[in-house]
Amino acid sequence: MQDEHFGIRDLFGGTALARQIILVFVLVAIASYVPVYLSHRAISKFPLVRKEVGSYSKRQQHLSPTKATERAIPDDVLNHLAGQRANLEPKYTGLNPDVPLVIHAIKSDLTLHLTKAHNSHSLFLEVRREIRSHFGTSETWREVDIHKPFLNIVAIASGYLFLGPDLCRRPEFLHASIDFTEGLFRAAGTLNTWTQLMRPIGKYFVPEVQTLRDYYRSLCEVLVPIVRERRKLPLQGAGKEDAPKDMQQWMVRKAHKFDVRTDEELAEHQLVLSFAAIHLTAMAAINLPGRHACLGRFLAAHEVKMMVATILLEPHEDYHDEESHRHLSRKCANDDNDAFWLAQVHFATGNYTRAQAFLSKQDLVARNPSCRYLAAHCFIKQSRFDEALAILGERNPTHLISNPANRRKAQHTSGRSTASNHGRAAARSHDRRDEASEEEIANRRYEAAMCFLRGICYAKQNAFDRAKECYKDAVRIDVQCFEAFQQLMKNSLMSPDEEWQFLESLDFDSITVPGDPSSSQEAAEFTRMLYTTRLSKYRNPDAFKSACETLSTHYNLSSNPDLRLAQADLLYTQCRYKDALAITDSVLQEDKYNFSIYPLHLACLYELRMKNVLFLVAHDLADSHPEEPCTWLAVGIYYFAVDKIAEARRYFSKASMMDAHFGPAWIGFAHTFAAEGEHDQAISAYSTAARLFMGTHLPQVFLGMQNHALNNMTLADEFLRTAYGLCKTDPLLLNEMGVVYYHQDRPAEAATLFQKALEVAEDIDSDPEAWLSARTNLAHAYRRSKKYHEALEQFDEVLRQGGKDAAVFSAKGLIYMELGKPEDAVEVLHQALAINPQDPIATELLNKALEETAGILALD
Repeated sequence: MQDEHFGIRDLFGGTALARQIILVFVLVAIASYVPVYLSHRAISKFPLVRKEVGSYSKRQQHLSPTKATERAIPDDVLNHLAGQRANLEPKYTGLNPDVPLVIHAIKSDLTLHLTKAHNSHSLFLEVRREIRSHFGTSETWREVDIHKPFLNIVAIASGYLFLGPDLCRRPEFLHASIDFTEGLFRAAGTLNTWTQLMRPIGKYFVPEVQTLRDYYRSLCEVLVPIVRERRKLPLQGAGKEDAPKDMQQWMVRKAHKFDVRTDEELAEHQLVLSFAAIHLTAMAAINLPGRHACLGRFLAAHEVKMMVATILLEPHEDYHDEESHRHLSRKCANDDNDAFWLAQVHFATGNYTRAQAFLSKQDLVARNPSCRYLAAHCFIKQSRFDEALAILGERNPTHLISNPANRRKAQHTSGRSTASNHGRAAARSHDRRDEASEEEIANRRYEAAMCFLRGICYAKQNAFDRAKECYKDAVRIDVQCFEAFQQLMKNSLMSPDEEWQFLESLDFDSITVPGDPSSSQEAAEFTRMLYTTRLSKYRNPDAFKSACETLSTHYNLSSNPDLRLAQADLLYTQCRYKDALAITDSVLQEDKYNFSIYPLHLACLYELRMKNVLFLVAHDLADSHPEEPCTWLAVGIYYFAVDKIAEARRYFSKASMMDAHFGPAWIGFAHTFAAEGEHDQAISAYSTAARLFMGTHLPQVFLGMQNHALNNMTLADEFLRTAYGLCKTDPLLLNEMGVVYYHQDRPAEAATLFQKALEVAEDIDSDPEAWLSARTNLAHAYRRSKKYHEALEQFDEVLRQGGKDAAVFSAKGLIYMELGKPEDAVEVLHQALAINPQDPIATELLNKALEETAGILALD
């Protein structure tokens, strides 16, 4: 035993050594953790509020590059410029883009030179002359291959700045510059297919590298004599004022400051300049159309014409080239369509008065529907709605609305085939009929667009009934007039039933694809499904889901933000706020400032009590987009969530003043009065919302709730019945109607409405927990109707779904006492007091139950 105890003491007795070992382990652990801690501390400077914003790992996520040149660079290269230089393989191609002399000359001389108006104008004239010589002029639009001519124009324009007007057109310079630029990319691209280890050897076996060296020698043979002549000018007595004003001369003058001694070095610097100019300008020509298009979108022919016309027009305005502008105007005056597009260019650039003057000068408004539409639109952009209506007229062309006879005629016209025509005269006659048919379709579309503008004018004058009819006629005349359909839906001008009836009345078969009936049918069905996703989610959720599924799978639109917004709207209607928020979050991650999604996104954040996220969103929008009504809606919702009602009211009011038809701001403004118990003012604000948005039932529901709070049951019942006439499938409305009936001592009718509310909630796949209050109300209605067993079943269901609630246990205790079961009542009332010991109702009922129990025991 002594040996065993000695061994144990010896094992733990060396305390000093043990402490040293422990200390070493602690120091190693600290040393290994310090870099991790510093990294976490650096990243932790990014905003982080609770788990709904993100975690440490989320803040380490890599942001995908957006440009094609960036996507070609490996992810581990952080400096994109360095990565692009590495892609050029300067070791093997011989091109070094880092030239201090060139950078200094550009910043100190070229930039100052171009800021002078006469220099920029002379360069503009040079480029215009080259464009006309390469592409010529034409009275009509035509297709051209711009690759080679464009490179030639860029080489001449850059040579104009680099070598001067006398040398920029020399064929040997132009060919050598273009060949060297193209050859460099071919050589670098081929070398990039070799592994890094094999490239030093591969450069001797890649023919493109050898060809590049030939181009390099050819270009140097052109440039070296030019450099030599320029270096002689100071020796020949040429002063600074007499020397050429171009990049070559500026580099010659400053070469000694950068230790550039030989003519060959200066020629190589000039070669770098030519390469950069040709490469970057050619890339700009590729990127410009890409900025106007996005994934899943094409550029229509008229959009391309507008872009080209804008490019042709803007330089004339900048340099006051009135002769060119008059020439363009004369060309457009010969054709109404070209005149319309020129006026459209002025409109697109914000020159509304100039567009109007052009249309009036040519007397286009009276004879051409498209020009009449554009002239009215110019007035609307200037908020001159009465004058716009004077041009548009007050009557809609209802004779253009499709009817069965018109549909058959259109189908007959579109299905006509040239096979039945014989001879050249018949073919010409058929072409004329086709042109007339196309003109008729175009005029119909502009008439529909004018109906839409008429509706805008009426809406601005608060004549919402007339605006609604104008929008409806616009869609009836041209079912593809989506702007008018969107106004009907966005402003809730129709009830859910009206919306579905209107959809069924539209002539989707009028959408035709020339020469392809099957595609026409598919296009019609596609448009119908798109419109279906815009309708109210309170009716026909199955049709909505079917349309969304087809659009997502068959047409690959699952990531379309408009479709995802519609899906989130349905989830919000079903009280599935977390699921709706997940969708809105994903949309905003791709497009942070998609303002159409923000009202729903903010509502989900409010329902989920995510106050910190609301704070961050409101601050970000206030900093970046103070001109948007959604910004101040976000600020108002944040203040409303933190119970700062006065501040919330101020910002809701600001949002509604910025856009008088912004529904969420009006509803929020009214909610602030209701939250403070200012029922009369709340009723006034809700009444304004009901007048502005006559198709939605929600303002009527809120008016009923406010009158209920004031104990005006008759008025509350009237408003809720009005809301029921607009929407019969909202569980919230049915529950409120049941509450009013309950307080009017109509428990049986109240129970029917509560039951219907629960059935509708189940039909639309709503979250059951959201309707526990309706189930509780149903149980109380059964209790008042003396249906005690049904009431107990509902109370038990509430306890299963929502957890323990003292009020529910107290209600069960009251039922047991009504059934003459005081022992059971005592049991459930004890459970109620265990949850809330200070509950006065449960305490009083328990005392009565105990007295009844004591009386029963005494009788026994």
